[in-house]
Amino acid sequence: MDTIKTKEILKNLETDFYNKAILSNDVKKCDYLLIDFEYKTLERVIHNIEFPIGENLKSAFVNLKNNQSLAPNKNFIRDPLILDKCETARTKEVNCSPKDIRLEFPLVTDNNVFLEKQNKYYLIDSVKTHICKECSGDGLVTCYEATCHGNHTWECDKCIGDGKVSCSDCKGEGWKRCGGLFSGCGGSGKVKKSVKLASGKYSEKLINCSSCSGKGKVKCTTCNVTGKVICPKCDGKRTITCNYCYDDRKRYGLTECKNCGGKGEFGELDFVQSKINNHKHRKIITNGNDLQLAIGNIEDYFNNITNKKELFYQHNTIVKNDYTDFEFKHCAILEQELDLDKNSFPKVLQEKIAYKLITCIEFNYKHILSNEVHSGVIIDYNGIPKIKFYSDPEALKIDLKSITKTTTSLISKIFKTQKFKNKTDRLIEIKLMIHLAKADGKIEESEKLFLSDFIQNLNDFTNAEKKNLFELMDTKTISKLEEKDFKFSDKTIAKEMINKLEELAKADGEFEPAEIAFIENLRALIK
Repeated sequence: MDTIKTKEILKNLETDFYNKAILSNDVKKCDYLLIDFEYKTLERVIHNIEFPIGENLKSAFVNLKNNQSLAPNKNFIRDPLILDKCETARTKEVNCSPKDIRLEFPLVTDNNVFLEKQNKYYLIDSVKTHICKECSGDGLVTCYEATCHGNHTWECDKCIGDGKVSCSDCKGEGWKRCGGLFSGCGGSGKVKKSVKLASGKYSEKLINCSSCSGKGKVKCTTCNVTGKVICPKCDGKRTITCNYCYDDRKRYGLTECKNCGGKGEFGELDFVQSKINNHKHRKIITNGNDLQLAIGNIEDYFNNITNKKELFYQHNTIVKNDYTDFEFKHCAILEQELDLDKNSFPKVLQEKIAYKLITCIEFNYKHILSNEVHSGVIIDYNGIPKIKFYSDPEALKIDLKSITKTTTSLISKIFKTQKFKNKTDRLIEIKLMIHLAKADGKIEESEKLFLSDFIQNLNDFTNAEKKNLFELMDTKTISKLEEKDFKFSDKTIAKEMINKLEELAKADGEFEPAEIAFIENLRALIK
């Protein structure tokens, strides 16, 4: 593995990251082969159809048997009426094997390119006619109406051929009871009348009902006193006439056969429906170490794969094979996985492929400040590389421990404890180290190792202090030192720090002028 190239990619694409990271030589590699596969298949299904044929279809149907065949026992269906039947009538699928000879028929082409929509063709020996079993070929049957039974007319069963029925209003008597509860006499013939006496008082007496003249009943106006009305079922005609069957002498009591629609004859044939299906299939083959990288990051590269190469093409007598050994190997595997066949149905007509190899290098690194180990990956290592980090090494955790640390630091600062002084001195030392490392505009590997070894970890610092250190590492321009930047708790510690800074400056084997100037300036400030 070329670790130099790995470092150069990281340095060029993530310079800020590179200056803060110590890369491990322990890297993992995985190759992802992206295969974008397209293919067309020809699906053919035999359908059996049976439909009534009248005069408009009979000659066309007979011609099917007499047409000259384009292939053994096969020909296109060209008649629009029969084509319409094949499209709209109910059909039965005929079982056949994938290699059935009946499925073999030339494809319709244009300039040697097969058309996506193929015409239907039929099997000549399947064309036959037969008479309708229900009507024996006459097209007519006894009327289906249950009460007709082929009689067409019959005596009305409600009036029994009389044409009239008993009046329901008067129950056939011709007279109805006079009035009801609030009018007339209620059938008694008498009504009460109030009469004023000589004394001035009123009295009631019975008199004849004026509505019925004291008879207690009145004439029925519905039947005009006859007791009978016109039969509602036959309208007084005494017979019922069927609305469904014919009344002429030849077809009296007969109706069209529902089975054949009155045609008397059926036509039957087997036709073949062809359908060209377009398929797409994507596959990723891995070779190498298992990486933490989610496969979705690799799938995105399918969008960059264009210009598929046509490897295979066949129609009628034309066959094209244009595979390299590599392409043939992978297409053979795909054909097996997808259960594809070039010689039986559904038959493969075309294969296209495009592919891309994405090499990924996974690396481990240590942040020079926190000394925590993290991982990342270079995607498309040999192409247009892209860096993905699995985690943020500078993410600050906010939990009970970090909150307690902040509170303790504040209390220590107030009381100026020795622990606080030691932590403050260490914070100043780290900041001065960062200032020096960035003094010449670059941080060499040896300087990163020295810094990492010196700092060890940031466990004693609060989130705010850690954030301040991370920001200092990212700063492009280092500001001038202020008194607080070199104010140690003891001058002895300050002098020891000068020695450590000199060690850092010489760690890369070169004592740069900018580094010398920084140290001498600091030395003058802390005297």
